[in-house]
Amino acid sequence: DSDVLEISVHTKDEKLLSGVTALDNKDGDLSAQVAVKSISKLVGKDTAKITYIVFDSADNMATATRTLRYTDYKKAEFRLSKPLVFEPGATVTLKDRLSAHDVIDGDITPAIKITATALNNTTEGTYPVAVQVTNSLGDTSAVSLTVTIKKHGIYDPYIELTDYLVYADKGASFEPMEYIKSVWDMKQGGKEIFSWGDVALETDLDTGVSGEYDVKYTYTNEKGYSYSAILTVVVQ
Repeated sequence: DSDVLEISVHTKDEKLLSGVTALDNKDGDLSAQVAVKSISKLVGKDTAKITYIVFDSADNMATATRTLRYTDYKKAEFRLSKPLVFEPGATVTLKDRLSAHDVIDGDITPAIKITATALNNTTEGTYPVAVQVTNSLGDTSAVSLTVTIKKHGIYDPYIELTDYLVYADKGASFEPMEYIKSVWDMKQGGKEIFSWGDVALETDLDTGVSGEYDVKYTYTNEKGYSYSAILTVVVQ
């Protein structure tokens, strides 16, 4: 009954047959026998092609194809539960803290691919790590994360964030300080700092422009030791 079927990503399968009828000159109405033959990979940012199939009593086949548009589709998103900070010589792994969720497929963490061509876990510094994942519709999401290799002593402070990877809508307001969970003057045996005005922010974040940005939080304690935490913000 239409060239385009608009549905939510949460729509039940039977809704995919909405408005589809089939007639045969001998068997009559075959609408109840129509099935979904296939759904293509994405052909646009939120559209695919859906093909229907039906057979009559003599096993003659008919197909029809129309556009399927997901009204609330969005690309798969990554989640980071721990900071990407490692001691020199430690095994650098993202598998225990990085996950991916998709509105179509749900948890697609096992499909994540990680590329770290310049990473040196024996030398202190920051290193880019590229991660990507592809859902069943062929849509790929990618983000670049920052791995920090740094030795921390007993006098070093510590910053804990509520999240280490977040997504922001283009043009929306963004308050970096809201992502600070706690600040300690020393990671072990220290006291919590309740005034976060001493935390320095460093970022080129612009929510008016789509892209990836790092927000760097740095706190230096009275002993002169400092600690930095990184929040990656994806503006889309």
